[in-house]
Amino acid sequence: MITIRAAEQTEIDQLAQVWFDAWNDAHAHLVPVELVRLRTLESFRKRMQRELPNVRVAGDPGKVKCNETMRKTNYGSESRHQSD
Repeated sequence: MITIRAAEQTEIDQLAQVWFDAWNDAHAHLVPVELVRLRTLESFRKRMQRELPNVRVAGDPGKVKCNETMRKTNYGSESRHQSD
């Protein structure tokens, strides 16, 4: 069984890498080069640090299989999913 839990501070680097890789696979070929240059691994790390209270992950500590970020918007809830 896979456990869903809150992400831990010690997992930020791993989560940022998963997010960075997924973003590049899905978006880099679609957006302007200028945006790709801004979306560095460090930029995703900073964003993950900021979003950490809203991040839930699947898997044991240090062995994350995927993560989900939940936040409220003016239009209701929003979810962003990345997987390894």
